[in-house]
Amino acid sequence: MNKSGFRNLIVSLTASGLSTAKENCDRLLREWMGSRKQLDDILLIGMRL
Repeated sequence: MNKSGFRNLIVSLTASGLSTAKENCDRLLREWMGSRKQLDDILLIGMRL
């Protein structure tokens, strides 16, 4: 996923609640990684204002 694809993902998640957004992020990350091993740390912070 490139930078603009990630930005579009974040924008699409704003319409859902935080728990739904977390579930979607987890699912999309697993799909994107496939069978590859995670090499770097991943941190994504969400908050509702």
